[in-house]
Amino acid sequence: MVTYIQPSELLQLLQGSRRSELLVVDVRDEEVLEEGGAAELARQLPAEAKLVVLHCQLSQIRGPKCANRLLQYMRSSAPDRGWPEVKVLSRGYEGFAEVYGDRPELFEGLR
Repeated sequence: MVTYIQPSELLQLLQGSRRSELLVVDVRDEEVLEEGGAAELARQLPAEAKLVVLHCQLSQIRGPKCANRLLQYMRSSAPDRGWPEVKVLSRGYEGFAEVYGDRPELFEGLR
């Protein structure tokens, strides 16, 4: 089952000393990315990652679906590996941008 993380929790992680343990995966369509920018976040899964956060525009369909698939893959491929925790950003990119849109250091290509 997918769990959610609030934008304020994600902000704390982005600004904290454990940022290297975080991976945020943007699963929005290319057209949406071109129109509205992207959150300034990691691109590769670091070995020390403890948390993976997925999001799409609203985190209602694509984000949760991808998170579930990732969880299924991790559980079936190597259940004892010690995988990172997987969460979905509540309210997606849109909700994060609504709350923190005045913080340009948190975004890439924001227009």
